[in-house]
Amino acid sequence: MSFDISCVNKIKMEKKEEFNNSIFSKVYYKASLLIERIIDENERNANADKETQFAEENNICNIIAFIGKRGMGKSSAMLSFACSLEKNFLRLPKIDMSMVTENESLLDIILAYMWEKYEKNDVTRSRLNDLRMDFAEVKDSYMRFKKTEKRDYEDELYSAKELKKLARSLRLRESFSKLVNNFLEMMINDSTIAKADKYLVFVIDDLDLVSNNPCAVLEQIKNFLSIPNVIVLTTLDIERSILNKKHELDNLFSGKHSFYTNVDNVMEYATDYMAKIIPFNRRIYMPDIHEKTDVHMIDLKKYHNIIDVNNCEKIDYEQFCNLLLFKYAGILTDPKMGCLFGERESLREIVNGLNELCDSVSEDSKNNAETWIKKEIVVLADRINDEKIYAFYMNSSKYPWYRFSDYMVQSVYYFAKDQIYISERTFESECTFENELNNITYNDMIAFLVFMKRKLYINDWNEIKNMLWVYSVSYHDEEINNIFSRCIREATDGGVEKDVYLPRVFDIEITNIKSPGIVLNDTDYKEIVDLIKCMLFTDVDQLIKNDIDIREKATHSVDREEGVTPNVEMDLMDIEIDSLSIKISFDYFLNNMCNYDEQCRKLTEWILDTIYDKDIFYSIILERDDIANSIYKKLRVAEWIKWKKHTKIKSLKELFPLKSLGYMVGMAERLDYRLRKERTLSFAKLYENFRVSITEYMKECNEYYFMDDRTVKSFNAWNKLLAIVDIESVSDDRKQRLINKVPEDNKSISSPTM
Repeated sequence: MSFDISCVNKIKMEKKEEFNNSIFSKVYYKASLLIERIIDENERNANADKETQFAEENNICNIIAFIGKRGMGKSSAMLSFACSLEKNFLRLPKIDMSMVTENESLLDIILAYMWEKYEKNDVTRSRLNDLRMDFAEVKDSYMRFKKTEKRDYEDELYSAKELKKLARSLRLRESFSKLVNNFLEMMINDSTIAKADKYLVFVIDDLDLVSNNPCAVLEQIKNFLSIPNVIVLTTLDIERSILNKKHELDNLFSGKHSFYTNVDNVMEYATDYMAKIIPFNRRIYMPDIHEKTDVHMIDLKKYHNIIDVNNCEKIDYEQFCNLLLFKYAGILTDPKMGCLFGERESLREIVNGLNELCDSVSEDSKNNAETWIKKEIVVLADRINDEKIYAFYMNSSKYPWYRFSDYMVQSVYYFAKDQIYISERTFESECTFENELNNITYNDMIAFLVFMKRKLYINDWNEIKNMLWVYSVSYHDEEINNIFSRCIREATDGGVEKDVYLPRVFDIEITNIKSPGIVLNDTDYKEIVDLIKCMLFTDVDQLIKNDIDIREKATHSVDREEGVTPNVEMDLMDIEIDSLSIKISFDYFLNNMCNYDEQCRKLTEWILDTIYDKDIFYSIILERDDIANSIYKKLRVAEWIKWKKHTKIKSLKELFPLKSLGYMVGMAERLDYRLRKERTLSFAKLYENFRVSITEYMKECNEYYFMDDRTVKSFNAWNKLLAIVDIESVSDDRKQRLINKVPEDNKSISSPTM
């Protein structure tokens, strides 16, 4: 089941035998049911007793409305359905209300079409004369009605029997109903069809686009077309029609009591009025193109050569657009997040946006693609620039129809619009929702996201996808690594710190290797290697700096104490060192793995300096080098250097296809979800969730984006890197110390966090 995009922006007529395989199949089915219901009600009213006829005389509902916004296929579906009606339905030409001029009315056009058919019909002269008399009667009634509308009462009544002329609208309704019955009898000249089974079908397109007095057209439908043996098919945007009626009521209530002018009350009146003209059970809504179905609604064969991947026929519209952005603009996002750009609300918008995107991308037009993205951001932000959205933030129950993420897109757009083009400028808030935003700078974008996530109680990372999209086109490659690191830190640390494992501390207590000798056994080496691997989850430079500061303080304390022996001095330093702690985070681990050899060297030197007296090592430098080399070998540093030379990976943005922040937040969201769901105090389990989340996510993106050999190699490189570092080999006891709590009386020295 597909939709040929060449049919967009024009009427697409479908034959009755195509209805079942159409994207509008449910629309056609519902319309058929409503036709049957109208016929049943018409027969029931015709055969009812006098009391029922009296009660239901002016309560006929024979309208079928195809509801939807511009470009959703309303006209195509309605006209296709109208043409499918069988021989007992007489269809007049389509009436396009957007083409009706100011001095014309709906009834004018209907009578003109009926007269045109009358003149072209070749039935007997006597029957034509009878019908001509019916037209003349309608003409007289209609002229009196028109004069009534203009407040022109010049007609004179010459006898009492002419009093009935005063009920001008009622007379017009009766005479028009009579004309319709006789018109059907003459035009459908089939003796096998009973008179009561013949129906005149009015097809009215774009009912909401009447240029002058749209509510008057609705009144004409209610007063004159709601008669037996008539079916009205129409298309409209119901929201626009309600707003038209609201505007009329606003003018009517102007200057009245505040109760009547209250916005909510007036909107309710307008909605009730539309429900009277077009009841809810007579409305057929066009299909929502954003629904997740198994149907590929748009045939993309025309564009397959642009993306040049295998199995293109399995790609839907959403994936196709993401592939275009990835291939030509380098913008990659979480496959589960859907399309990056603003919500498309109709088939027409989807195809027009697709054509524009395809025109913007080519092998040498990365800048054009980024310009297109920035334009989409501006359009999206301006579209939702509505003050009521802020009221929704403060009172979500009052405006439930606003999407929560829309306001965030608007907010971050105004926060970032200068910085997208001019880096390092301080944001001056154009929104008034919080003073905290006034001094947020360009480089504090992640802090802003954290503020939005916590202050406004956002629980889902997907709700900030568009905000990250804003920045994905403005950040340079050298900034990506730091921002990704912060995203991971927020997901693994800030996202769970109140619930799971706060405080996270790093305890450097070493119990098995505090011997005065230089010789280390296998157990000692195991302890050191495990310790270094655990230190990869810290800010290594900050950890070493904190230790140096503490050692200096301990030395100064010893110097101030008289008569302190060297052994006592070492004991005092051990106490200080044992209290050293620092925050751990998985983002440190990711970055340290990309500089594994350097970080292992720093940590090895630091640990050896911490355990043994420096003077001893300096006197036997060769022995110290042998110990360090043994540690490097057990850490598999040589394998890592070979891995780096083979993969040519120098940083996270090369290890992961971090072409956009959308990819980063996708990883962060998976981690955030797994850690929240697990709620474990076991570091081994936390690491397993971390490893599995990233591995599965990379595999999913590789498959979704049909990544080439280079990016697939990146996925394989990630798995190889994990095998080299081999955190699983660290003893459970050592790993668990990473999340043990510091005693209340110990002071924790932590690295700066956002």
